[in-house]
Amino acid sequence: MSEPENIWGLKLNPSPGYERLKRDQRPQGSPEWLNPHQVSLWQEQGLVVWNSTEKRLESLSGHEALELLEKLASQDSWKAEGISITRQVHRIQLPVPSRGRRK
Repeated sequence: MSEPENIWGLKLNPSPGYERLKRDQRPQGSPEWLNPHQVSLWQEQGLVVWNSTEKRLESLSGHEALELLEKLASQDSWKAEGISITRQVHRIQLPVPSRGRRK
């Protein structure tokens, strides 16, 4: 019988640790629900935080993890309300060159 999975957790990757995995394998110690994109995040350098209930995982750089720690230390509301860990995304739209007639 397997051990019950934690609802949430975190781990520190001091350096990237990319394992060679077969299609249906997952990294050692990782949650069972990881999808292929999350397997990559699980192995990135930094602080990895996950929520098994929502099957969400995020990897934070050292700088991002320290900013989060500072926020948690300065506020107590997160203890009752929880905290959302999100990543800022930038969308860059490049013009598509027109396809002229071939000669």
